[in-house]
Order: sequence, then structure tokens, then C-alpha cells
Amino acid sequence: MRGTNRPGKRPRVSSNAERRLRRVATLALDMEEPLREAKAYVRALMLVSWGLMGPGPNDDARAIDAVAGAAAARLEDLERQWNGIWAAVRR
Repeated sequence: MRGTNRPGKRPRVSSNAERRLRRVATLALDMEEPLREAKAYVRALMLVSWGLMGPGPNDDARAIDAVAGAAAARLEDLERQWNGIWAAVRR
């Protein structure tokens, strides 16, 4: 029968699209290590701020904790976007 769609047939992806996809995947892989390192640095800042907190007010500990919290939130956003790139590459 002419004109029927056969299951299992996928449209051919152009070589340009394949090259771009490989480039995006390579860039995403290059981002993984710095992202993980940045998360470790933020975690260390949080531990320092918690170590400085003790009885009584400590403005230094609060300042470090605020910076670490803001950086952690930004890194979570970045990681979500990074995971989105991988989800798009796998499709």
C-alpha cells in the first residue's frame, strides 16, 4: 500500500544536526567537572559558616552562610539546565 506510514521508520537527521548535537554534548561534558567542583566549594563555605556559628550573634558566619546559600541556589538552577541539555541530547 502506498502512502502508509510504516512503524519503526524514523526521519533521517541531517549530518549538520548530528554535528551540532555532538558539539552540545561535548560542551555539556566539559561543564560537568566545574559544576561539581563549584558545588563542593559552596558546600565547604556552608560548613565554614556553620562552624563559625556559636553562642551569640556572629555577623561573619551569617554573611558567609548568605553567600553560600545564594551560590547554592544559582548552582541548582545551573544543574537543572545542565540536566535539561542531557535530556535534549538523549531524545
